[in-house]
Amino acid sequence: GTLTKEEILHAVKNEDEVQKFLISCGNQNLSDLMVPSKLEKTLAELDTDKSGEVDLPEWEAAIAQALANKLEQRAKDRAEAAAKARAENEAFTKEFLNKAREVFELIDKDDSGSLAIDEITTAVKSDKVVKDFLKTCGDETLMFLLQPKRLDHALRELDTDGSGEVDIDEWEEAIQRGLKVRLAQLAEDRERRARAAAAEDGAFTAEFMAAARKVFDLIDTDASGLLDHDEIKTGVTSNQEVIAFVKDCGNQNLQDLLIPEKIEKSIKTLDTSGDGLIDAFEWEAIIEKALAAKLDERAKARAEEAIASGLSATGGKKRRRPAPWTGGGVELPLLIFGDMADLNGGAKGNKSQKKKVSGAGARLCAAIEDEREECGKENEPLVLFTGNSFGASFEGTVTRGDHVVPTANAMGVYCGGVGPSDLDYGCANLERIANACNFPLLLSNVSDARTSKPLAGTQASRLVTWQGRKVGIIAVAAAEKLRDCATLEVVSGNTGSDSQKGSPPPVRVEDEDACVRRLGGELRRNGAEVVIVLAAVGGGTGKSSPGGELAQAANGMADVIVVSGPRGEAPPSGAHRHETDEAYCWVVRAPPQLACLLKMSVILPEEPHSGPPPHLAAEALNIAPGARAVDAVGRLAVVAHRGVARGLATTAAVCEGTLDCSAESLRGGRHLA
Repeated sequence: GTLTKEEILHAVKNEDEVQKFLISCGNQNLSDLMVPSKLEKTLAELDTDKSGEVDLPEWEAAIAQALANKLEQRAKDRAEAAAKARAENEAFTKEFLNKAREVFELIDKDDSGSLAIDEITTAVKSDKVVKDFLKTCGDETLMFLLQPKRLDHALRELDTDGSGEVDIDEWEEAIQRGLKVRLAQLAEDRERRARAAAAEDGAFTAEFMAAARKVFDLIDTDASGLLDHDEIKTGVTSNQEVIAFVKDCGNQNLQDLLIPEKIEKSIKTLDTSGDGLIDAFEWEAIIEKALAAKLDERAKARAEEAIASGLSATGGKKRRRPAPWTGGGVELPLLIFGDMADLNGGAKGNKSQKKKVSGAGARLCAAIEDEREECGKENEPLVLFTGNSFGASFEGTVTRGDHVVPTANAMGVYCGGVGPSDLDYGCANLERIANACNFPLLLSNVSDARTSKPLAGTQASRLVTWQGRKVGIIAVAAAEKLRDCATLEVVSGNTGSDSQKGSPPPVRVEDEDACVRRLGGELRRNGAEVVIVLAAVGGGTGKSSPGGELAQAANGMADVIVVSGPRGEAPPSGAHRHETDEAYCWVVRAPPQLACLLKMSVILPEEPHSGPPPHLAAEALNIAPGARAVDAVGRLAVVAHRGVARGLATTAAVCEGTLDCSAESLRGGRHLA
């Protein structure tokens, strides 16, 4: 029931949970238990009855003071955050309303003060400024102006007086609704960033302080608790762990220890007592300054990423990123393919050799095996696919994606994207497919509006350490197609959990570019050197294509965008680099229908985070009909083919009776209907 000096010493040196608590507890005496030079004094202050130990009442008194300090600090932080939020909201409101007025004037070509129907329809088709504003304006009716199928309905909703035109008052009414939504999004994003920042900074602080203590011990070779000149010089010239920490510590005085002509001056600066030695107190003092600088650096980086995400109202000019890395370095291989619509692809059995079966899936699996063997275990490629594999096919209409799962599981896929067609048969079906896959499915820009969690067993993103480097992966689907999906109930905000049984779940759909900026920023904060986006958006890789537009809008939050190309087109060739004032981004097209395999190499500098953005090399590996196939996978294709035949036979039998063609019965199975 009491704490001895030896117990405290052991805990603060060896127990991570104890270290994390003491660092952030809010009581300086408790935090000073982490500083060897302050330990005796701190114990004396905690031990109020002078028994030589810290008993429970003494500990609880210190904790009560810590709690009071934390609550006081939290109140100050809330007041400061509220002031910042007010300023941010005011700036955002001013900018938003100014842009809304500008857009109104751009649409109002005849300067009549009201918007005629033909003016609106022309602007939403051809004016990029108008389209960009409406995409993110926050008002569902205004956003529907961009969707041809909903345009007439949106115009009727806006024209509240039935005059046939949208006057300034009707426009302002919709803009105010949109502003309310955008301010709510801004507040939600602030809260999310604050929670993430607190968690990340807490973990970073604990890790940084633990590393600093270890470096002190590494330099202190005689374990005296003091660092002399010789120990310091030896440590900063020969111990790689010491050198790496000092180089990246964030304090110029410590970093000057690595420069021979500055080392003497730096040691004198650190030795505040002037006794020729650096004790633990002096070391901790400089480390606290270094930590403060690192935390400030992280806060500034988060602020810049908030601006890039598009939710900040303050804007700002961002730095231009340097040209991609073209020298030697670390090469990360990737193998990527598009949808798996035609797994059978000519698969057939042979009466004399039943095991010798083929098919597009079996040939692709063999190609992946060959590439893995060529790369070797030390440089194994990351295998990904873009989406639309479980619905958009003849077989999928019958099996609802079941036939794809065994083949995909056999390919050693790391993760795959979800496309709009994968939701053709409803969220419950997608969740069933996701649970059957031995790899995660990603769908980053759709969430359950009731819980704000990823939809139907999918994940929002992945952060993987591959070949020693951190790679972030996002998968987005075309937002416009998702909003038109018959199996989704798209809403603009959060909703309750009282949706009717059997009805589609309410979901939130985020535009692809906003999602990439948001999640790309999160992945970068968590250390991702490369952010890859699997984009089931169709189109090519040019500037005006969906992939090119996404690259332009990513604002440096993505390095590689892999788009799912239209079926029937020639295999992709090479990678296209898109340049903006802030960033470079590569765009490549994934080959559809298993016709070929996209082989990519992401080339990085030797040292993590030490150089310019990555370089990319890409080539399409054609898979000929007679290429080697994995027999076991080929047999899966034959089994799937037979399953499709049985399904069609069942459907034909059903069709002999009366069909129920109501919308309710067709929902979730429109291809078969």
